[in-house]
Amino acid sequence: MRTDYLYGTSFSIVQEEDGYHFNSDTELLGLFLQARKKEKMLDIGCHSGALMLYALHQGALDVEGIDLFEEVTALAKENLARCEQKGCVHTGRIQDFQGGPYDLIVCNPPYFSSTGTMVPQSTILRAARHETELSLQELFGCVRRLLSDKGRFCIVHRASRFGEVLRLAEINGLHLTRMRPAYKSAGSEASVILAEFRRTSGRETIVEPPAYLNDRSTFILAKRRQGL
Repeated sequence: MRTDYLYGTSFSIVQEEDGYHFNSDTELLGLFLQARKKEKMLDIGCHSGALMLYALHQGALDVEGIDLFEEVTALAKENLARCEQKGCVHTGRIQDFQGGPYDLIVCNPPYFSSTGTMVPQSTILRAARHETELSLQELFGCVRRLLSDKGRFCIVHRASRFGEVLRLAEINGLHLTRMRPAYKSAGSEASVILAEFRRTSGRETIVEPPAYLNDRSTFILAKRRQGL
């Protein structure tokens, strides 16, 4: 096991040395959430519990996570206990989950299709990185079913697939209200895009300043630094 610090929080979590680890995309999404005290939050694919802990750090009181594998959800529970935080962790398929409705749903989903030669042999790594267990289309269908009428859905995804993200959001009645691009470095193409969707329309989309993966000081917007 290894111990890793969640940037921008007071928490450190343990992770399997040879397993799936949270990365800069997880940290960026955690800092993008803006979780609120009265919101009921669900992390789809919670793994180590990192995004649940970001929400708790921001003041959320009612957080839940779900993942496919018992060993993964056990790790999330362990990290919540290590950080002396409370949350509910479920094991199972989000397609079959009957909780909610939720005011905030978050997800750092698999980025790659279920085909190709680069699919990992490990079942856990395969589910985390490739859409073998949860396609992007299925994810948006689940969000539509579980999100409250005034709820928010926050996601991070590859910039090259953002058009698909927007298309599926529209099909499922979700409207883009806030987004933030992240670049590997200044002058490079966008690597990922953080996005917030809501059921209610009529809001103009806020485009936040970019983050740069080679400069972690850009992960936290200046207007949020005081509270972190």
